[in-house]
Formats: sequence, C-alpha cells, structure tokens
Amino acid sequence: MLSSRDFDTIVRKLEMEIRDGDHRFALLRHDGRVVIRTKRSHGSKSQPAHLIRNQLKVDEAQLQGLVQCWLTKPAYIEILKSKQII
Repeated sequence: MLSSRDFDTIVRKLEMEIRDGDHRFALLRHDGRVVIRTKRSHGSKSQPAHLIRNQLKVDEAQLQGLVQCWLTKPAYIEILKSKQII
C-alpha cells in the first residue's frame, strides 16, 4: 500500500497538475500534452501501490525512488521516453 502522503509527495515532486473531484486526479504534462494520469481516493489513507505504479508506468524500485526522492523528475521523464510513452 502507498500512503496518501507518499502519493502527494510524488505529485509535488513531478509537478503534476491536480484536479479534485470524486478523487484527486493528477496529470503530468510534457510539451503541452497529458502523458500520465493517476488518481487517489479522498477518503482512504492508503492507495494500492500496484495501481499507482501501473498508472505512473514505473517498476517497484522506481516507485520507491519517487517516494524516497532519489528519482528526479528529469530521470522520470527519461524513463517515460525509454518506454516510448513520450
């Protein structure tokens, strides 16, 4: 499980756009277009880590890197480029 606090840390670190509705939606824009979408529930204190990991297109180690702040936004963008998402 991924805590809501960890989710918010990732969103801030990646400078994702936030939209609140039924859930908290986070969008990552690159060159003016949305390339990644993820969300978390408002009411829950933790989120299923595998769902967030899949939405962010990272593996377990990379997700931990985002949470622990050793994986930077430029490095994350490079991961997305290597996977041909960007």
